Amino acid sequence: MGHPATGNRNGQSERAAERRREILRADPYYPHTVWRAVVAWLGYFFIFLGFAAFIILLVPDREFGWYYVVYTAVFATGGTGMLFLNRRARVRMLENTGQIPREGDAPGESFRG
Repeated sequence: MGHPATGNRNGQSERAAERRREILRADPYYPHTVWRAVVAWLGYFFIFLGFAAFIILLVPDREFGWYYVVYTAVFATGGTGMLFLNRRARVRMLENTGQIPREGDAPGESFRG
């Protein structure tokens, strides 16, 4: 039972946890959580860094410098940051396409999945 001043915390946290599970099931590769954002950042970082190293190998008389690592980190941070900040829009898109129910809907209501 929850604290009387704050309401039923268990019911609210249980509903929030179920909502998170629905979102993560419907959209498994989008960085909705901090852990997924970190994994996405690492992926972007190493893919961009590998691409920069590949281009440097193709261009004669070029050396790999630390500034490539810094640029790559900035690009990865910007890309992942934009994805992480657009989570709400992504959830709205999932709701509008019927992949998850709207937040206030009863289970099974307006859910096509």
